[in-house]
Amino acid sequence: MLQEKVYGVYLIPPPALAYQLGLAHLLLESNFGLVAAGKFMPHCTLFAFLHIKEETSEAELVQAVEEVLQHSKSFPLEFRLETEKFIRLEVAKQPELMNLQARLRQSLWPLLSEYGQNRRLSNNFNPHFTLAYSDLPEDRGTLTQIQDFCQYLYETLPKNNQNGKSVQLIEFQLEAGKSWEDPDYWRTLSWRIIKSFTLPG
Repeated sequence: MLQEKVYGVYLIPPPALAYQLGLAHLLLESNFGLVAAGKFMPHCTLFAFLHIKEETSEAELVQAVEEVLQHSKSFPLEFRLETEKFIRLEVAKQPELMNLQARLRQSLWPLLSEYGQNRRLSNNFNPHFTLAYSDLPEDRGTLTQIQDFCQYLYETLPKNNQNGKSVQLIEFQLEAGKSWEDPDYWRTLSWRIIKSFTLPG
């Protein structure tokens, strides 16, 4: 069960925003030791982590994603900083974004294993770009410093004319002997880009 192929579909921020978020991940690690959010590229999750049936080929998965994206279009990105539980940029639920996510879920659902479907039963979709999450410190003083850093980052982010149009299909792997059930599975996570897409419009 836990050796099944695992994939994800992600909205990738435009270059200026991706640069700032990637730099923030590096600085959060060097200044505060936070590494969880920087384990892979800056992204907004559309549908992941997807445990795919063993008999499903990678080509079938790519085709299913392509068919959805052919009927989608780019959309303006609007976001705000959230620091209450995790630190992330909450992305406004634009109709194009919500429809894209719903169509991806519908198209890819039949390709999921039974285990994968059980893990993805929830329909909740809260789009966001993560700055820091599971390895945030309990120490209130350090946490305040991290929040202040992220507030400064947010105030300097490019917010004008930012469009969501880049999508990536990613494959994930864990080190041998590790399990997706582990709460800190992300520590041994590796990934590769299967294919990148650009939404028209």
